[in-house]
Amino acid sequence: KDQGIANKYFAEAAATPVETLQELHTAIYEILDSHKVYPKEAIAAHQQGTVKVTFVVPNRTVAAYTIDRSSGYPSLDQAARQALADCLFPPKAPSLQGVTKLTVDMTFNLGSKPLVPAATTSASPASSTH
Repeated sequence: KDQGIANKYFAEAAATPVETLQELHTAIYEILDSHKVYPKEAIAAHQQGTVKVTFVVPNRTVAAYTIDRSSGYPSLDQAARQALADCLFPPKAPSLQGVTKLTVDMTFNLGSKPLVPAATTSASPASSTH
């Protein structure tokens, strides 16, 4: 993983709010990808898959999430949960404060493909919490 990208966001996160929806999406995808850890047992078993998650980020951390579609492998689903729990996102500009609910596809591919955005964003709260 390229920790340089993540470190850039972490270093700037304390002071520099993201100004546009595109910047927010880019930051979230890159930070999530930097926290995604491929489970050793999944690598050994050649398991790959995509976990579709919807999560609520009212401030800078995930307050709630749902797994909309499992990868089919419990260890990959758990790795997606852990990545969400470990993230600290950059602050949002006032114009983006209503953007709280996002959906992404977290892909675990032995060829190291990055996160694939599911391209949905909403200002409504999640229906269930974890």
